[in-house]
Amino acid sequence: MKREEVLSESELSGSLHPVPETAASHGCGWPAAHSFTVPESWRSGFYEVTLSVEDGGGTFTHRGKRTAESVLSFVVRAAAPGSASKVLLQLSTNSYAAYNNWGGFSVYGYHGINGVQGHRASFDRPMGTGLYYSWEHFFVVWAEGNGETHTHTHTHTHTHTQTQHHHHPYFLFSLPPITSPPQRCSRPP
Repeated sequence: MKREEVLSESELSGSLHPVPETAASHGCGWPAAHSFTVPESWRSGFYEVTLSVEDGGGTFTHRGKRTAESVLSFVVRAAAPGSASKVLLQLSTNSYAAYNNWGGFSVYGYHGINGVQGHRASFDRPMGTGLYYSWEHFFVVWAEGNGETHTHTHTHTHTHTQTQHHHHPYFLFSLPPITSPPQRCSRPP
């Protein structure tokens, strides 16, 4: 599967925001720093964004500059479900949030602060690419390598169960307890 750069922007302004103590469970509450309209030409899929920053360094003689980089991701859903492909791949974003320990806790104690388990997971915090490259990516590489087209979605199927009715088959690579009942029970007719 070949990666393709679809957008590059530079000289965007950013600002520093504090990390709330409840970031893992209630989110960060940070304001949007940038937004854009997804062009209609972009096909349904998993999109990865690399954010990088560089400054002129500090006042010390031996420091020339500082850099940092972070990755985030988002999904572009099909405008007309089922029109371009009958195969639906639902990304396991609920699982991504459950395993994410950014902000101190996940819903699994083995990698929370001091082994403490969180009881709530927020989507409103950095998540990177989640577990996409551990789970769904292998299916996407196989499917595209075999000429199969598919449509991506995420938690959208929780509130819009009819999305699944436009696709057959429907793939979900997640643990059943982490999906909502509407996501598990809604099947194509």
